[in-house]
Amino acid sequence: DVQRAEVERLIRLGKLEVARGNLAITGAELARLLHLEAGVELQPVDANIAALPLIDSTKPLNELVAAALESRPEIRQSQALINRAEQRLKQSKYGPLVPNIALGASTGRFGGGTGGAFDNTDNRTDLNALVFWRLNNFGLGEKERIKEKRSILAQSKHSQEGLIDAIIAEVKQAYVEVTSRQKQIIIAEDAVKSAQSSFALNHSRTFERQGLPIEMLQAIQSLASARQYYLDTVTAFNQAQYRLYTSLGQSPSNQK
Repeated sequence: DVQRAEVERLIRLGKLEVARGNLAITGAELARLLHLEAGVELQPVDANIAALPLIDSTKPLNELVAAALESRPEIRQSQALINRAEQRLKQSKYGPLVPNIALGASTGRFGGGTGGAFDNTDNRTDLNALVFWRLNNFGLGEKERIKEKRSILAQSKHSQEGLIDAIIAEVKQAYVEVTSRQKQIIIAEDAVKSAQSSFALNHSRTFERQGLPIEMLQAIQSLASARQYYLDTVTAFNQAQYRLYTSLGQSPSNQK
């Protein structure tokens, strides 16, 4: 039992060192993103991880989807492309019916005479106006152009429909994950409480010589596993919250 306890202690020390190394690596990456000096070391302020309630979980899914479709910039971009395609289709339809107008003006001196002489010159100004209609290939070219613009408009609408479906799926997946992680947090909290109760009971039994040391070791392992499960669950919940938050068209920098 003594050797088992020593092995368990060394394993815990190794895991603790791994966690410290991961913390230093993560802090260095965050410092890089923040453009901090090389000597700056970032350390967490909170001793314990906490769930971040970025989105009200009581809101129905349909309301969140509607908010995403209203706020996502991709929707506005796709709608702008559709509007432009519609405008160009109208231009192709009614363009041949709109006349083209060409205006011109010229000025100079006008005169003449016998032989090579120029006599009796005077100023002269001419204004020209020309109205004409243009049909490419006797109208066949205009017909093909209209088909092209209709095809572009149909493609823009189809792309928007696919974009809407993708946003709805993204919001739904993030919402389901948040809901599931929230339930898992409750389970993890109960697991930690049960493990703490078992640890306290086995600790008391061991020192009263009513329990075996191996039982105490198992209680320690159980408590460590429960705490790790809680940590992983809360971390996953926070990540899911950020995914849901950004899927609604919000930037994490807007969260105060």
